[in-house]
Amino acid sequence: MHAVVITVAVALGAFVGTMLDNFVAFSAQLALTEPRRHERAMTAQVIGVLSLIVIAGGVGTALGEIPLRWIGLLALAPLALAYHAWRTRSHPARNVKRG
Repeated sequence: MHAVVITVAVALGAFVGTMLDNFVAFSAQLALTEPRRHERAMTAQVIGVLSLIVIAGGVGTALGEIPLRWIGLLALAPLALAYHAWRTRSHPARNVKRG
Protein backbone atom coordinates (compact mmCIF):
# COMPACT_ATOMS: atom_id res chain seq x y z
CA MET A 1 0.00 0.00 0.00
CA HIS A 2 2.90 2.32 0.79
CA ALA A 3 4.27 1.97 -2.75
CA VAL A 4 0.89 2.87 -4.24
CA VAL A 5 0.72 6.05 -2.16
CA ILE A 6 4.23 7.05 -3.24
CA THR A 7 3.43 6.33 -6.89
CA VAL A 8 0.25 8.39 -6.74
CA ALA A 9 2.09 11.24 -4.99
CA VAL A 10 4.85 11.28 -7.61
CA ALA A 11 2.32 11.14 -10.46
CA LEU A 12 0.29 13.94 -8.88
CA GLY A 13 3.42 16.05 -8.41
CA ALA A 14 4.45 15.51 -12.02
CA PHE A 15 0.95 16.41 -13.24
CA VAL A 16 0.80 19.58 -11.11
CA GLY A 17 4.28 20.59 -12.28
CA THR A 18 3.30 20.06 -15.89
CA MET A 19 0.08 22.02 -15.47
CA LEU A 20 1.95 24.87 -13.77
CA ASP A 21 4.39 25.02 -16.66
CA ASN A 22 1.47 24.84 -19.07
CA PHE A 23 -0.25 27.71 -17.24
CA VAL A 24 2.82 29.94 -17.54
CA ALA A 25 3.24 29.13 -21.24
CA PHE A 26 -0.46 29.68 -21.91
CA SER A 27 -0.40 33.01 -20.06
CA ALA A 28 2.45 34.14 -22.28
CA GLN A 29 0.55 32.96 -25.33
CA LEU A 30 -2.54 34.94 -24.31
CA ALA A 31 -0.45 38.03 -23.64
CA LEU A 32 0.79 37.91 -27.25
CA THR A 33 -2.52 36.93 -28.86
CA GLU A 34 -5.01 39.49 -30.10
CA PRO A 35 -7.96 39.74 -27.67
CA ARG A 36 -10.47 38.74 -30.36
CA ARG A 37 -8.65 35.39 -30.78
CA HIS A 38 -8.51 34.46 -27.05
CA GLU A 39 -11.53 32.16 -27.35
CA ARG A 40 -9.86 30.15 -30.11
CA ALA A 41 -6.60 29.93 -28.15
CA MET A 42 -8.42 28.76 -25.01
CA THR A 43 -10.33 26.10 -26.95
CA ALA A 44 -7.10 24.83 -28.51
CA GLN A 45 -5.46 24.73 -25.07
CA VAL A 46 -8.29 22.67 -23.56
CA ILE A 47 -8.25 20.25 -26.50
CA GLY A 48 -4.47 19.91 -26.17
CA VAL A 49 -4.57 19.16 -22.45
CA LEU A 50 -7.40 16.65 -22.84
CA SER A 51 -5.53 14.98 -25.70
CA LEU A 52 -2.42 14.62 -23.54
CA ILE A 53 -4.46 13.07 -20.72
CA VAL A 54 -6.11 10.58 -23.08
CA ILE A 55 -2.82 9.69 -24.77
CA ALA A 56 -1.09 9.24 -21.41
CA GLY A 57 -3.90 6.96 -20.26
CA GLY A 58 -3.65 4.92 -23.44
CA VAL A 59 0.11 4.59 -23.20
CA GLY A 60 -0.19 3.66 -19.52
CA THR A 61 -2.70 0.96 -20.37
CA ALA A 62 -0.53 -0.36 -23.19
CA LEU A 63 2.56 -0.43 -20.99
CA GLY A 64 0.62 -2.42 -18.40
CA GLU A 65 0.83 -5.38 -20.76
CA ILE A 66 4.63 -5.23 -20.99
CA PRO A 67 6.53 -7.26 -18.39
CA LEU A 68 8.20 -5.04 -15.82
CA ARG A 69 11.69 -6.37 -16.56
CA TRP A 70 11.42 -5.10 -20.15
CA ILE A 71 10.89 -1.48 -19.07
CA GLY A 72 14.65 -1.04 -18.59
CA LEU A 73 15.22 -2.20 -22.16
CA LEU A 74 12.63 0.29 -23.39
CA ALA A 75 14.54 3.04 -21.61
CA LEU A 76 17.73 2.05 -23.45
CA ALA A 77 16.19 2.44 -26.93
CA PRO A 78 16.37 6.29 -27.03
CA LEU A 79 19.91 6.16 -25.67
CA ALA A 80 20.93 3.70 -28.38
CA LEU A 81 19.37 5.90 -31.08
CA ALA A 82 21.14 8.98 -29.69
CA TYR A 83 24.46 7.13 -29.58
CA HIS A 84 24.01 5.96 -33.17
CA ALA A 85 23.20 9.52 -34.32
CA TRP A 86 26.21 10.90 -32.44
CA ARG A 87 28.52 8.20 -33.83
CA THR A 88 27.42 8.78 -37.44
CA ARG A 89 27.09 12.58 -37.26
CA SER A 90 29.98 13.21 -39.65
CA HIS A 91 28.89 10.65 -42.26
CA PRO A 92 26.91 11.92 -45.22
CA ALA A 93 23.30 10.79 -45.33
CA ARG A 94 22.70 7.69 -47.44
CA ASN A 95 19.74 6.94 -49.64
CA VAL A 96 18.50 10.49 -49.56
CA LYS A 97 16.85 11.68 -52.75
CA ARG A 98 17.86 15.20 -53.56
CA GLY A 99 16.25 17.74 -55.72
